[in-house]
Amino acid sequence: CDHRLPPPLVPFHRVTLHHLNLEMAPPRLVGHKRRCCNFLLGLSGVYCTLFVAYIVHTFLIKPASQWRSVSYYGKSSAGAAMIGLHWVGGIIVLLLGTLQLVPEIRSRWPRFHKTVGYTYISACIITSVAGFSYICKERTVGGLSMDISFIIYGLLFLISGVLTGYYAYRGNIFVHKQWAVRLYTLGIASALYRLYIAPLFLVSIINKGKSGGGGGGGRGGNNESSILG
Repeated sequence: CDHRLPPPLVPFHRVTLHHLNLEMAPPRLVGHKRRCCNFLLGLSGVYCTLFVAYIVHTFLIKPASQWRSVSYYGKSSAGAAMIGLHWVGGIIVLLLGTLQLVPEIRSRWPRFHKTVGYTYISACIITSVAGFSYICKERTVGGLSMDISFIIYGLLFLISGVLTGYYAYRGNIFVHKQWAVRLYTLGIASALYRLYIAPLFLVSIINKGKSGGGGGGGRGGNNESSILG
């Protein structure tokens, strides 16, 4: 039986780097809860890696002039540059995000965690700004409602990134952790919502086959590929 007293509670507005070792680690999960947490985190990392591979294979390894043949992207050189920068930043976000949540990395290599963290936040800002620029220049395939939705999502992502870095810089680790979880959730949302879109895409193909309908309408040709990509 462990008779050691727990560490004293520190008000969140007084948490500093001095309390890093006490406050950095998440609550201790035991048994199946710990294993479930690790499994979900690993599953998220694998899915994000597969999604990154899809983006790279479908778009980034090809000239921007060919993007239009598989999706709405590549309508103009400026738009292609914006969405390309958005993808590069997003790839960094998806690949590095899971690493930041691994407790062993944070406790054993805090300097690595800090360096990766600032890289991650920088990528978040680049991704958001490039996404805003693309929407303003090219609009989205889904029209005004999709424009507004993506702008709101991007603003939340940008604000979470800035506040995550701000509280880390100030040494307020307690609040930093809260915003970091929000940032990670928003970061992987761009990949996770494809799990919802994919079944709708398949249903639309089936319905078009039954009705004998042709290719997608909208602004750029292949709407389904645009949404999925």
